[in-house]
Amino acid sequence: MKNKLLIPAALAIAFAVSAVHNGRAAFPILLSPLGVVEEQRAIDDIIMSIKQYNKNSAGFYSTAGDSLEGLAVIPASQLLKRRLFQDINMLKRDGLVMVFDLDSQKVKHSRLLNRTTATATTEEVWAIALQDVQTRKPLSNVKAITVSVRYLLHYELNSTGNATWVIYEADVYPKGETVPDLNIERVL
Repeated sequence: MKNKLLIPAALAIAFAVSAVHNGRAAFPILLSPLGVVEEQRAIDDIIMSIKQYNKNSAGFYSTAGDSLEGLAVIPASQLLKRRLFQDINMLKRDGLVMVFDLDSQKVKHSRLLNRTTATATTEEVWAIALQDVQTRKPLSNVKAITVSVRYLLHYELNSTGNATWVIYEADVYPKGETVPDLNIERVL
């Protein structure tokens, strides 16, 4: 009889300990002892991370990467941040700054692959222009560009110690181009 009570008690304790980290669910797809999945909350958090990624990376480009603190707050992997930094430096080398603003974003598809991995596909409209890096004089007209973006995200601790969705890949496809399925075997 004792053993029968120990297993549910151990599960309840493990659930309680893992359920909360900094006031948030430690895992977004946390299965309760009843088998209830908090999938909608995870999807909401994924969309929030994508919006934050777009806002922060656009700001980092617009400042020509002058503030490295701006890079620190982007919810992206170190490899993806390095790519952004390299891209901005190539533009600066050519005397350019790319300024862009997100006009609209629609989430077309989101999918949780497991407790800590997800994908999302969005359709985004960006207003983009080039400026001179020294004078900030416009070098192009503002262009509206529609793209589809497939994001690969992992749920992990960020630099402040809070659990969040971090973007590992943001593959961009021009309007009209089909977004290929993600090779899940490679991801998992």
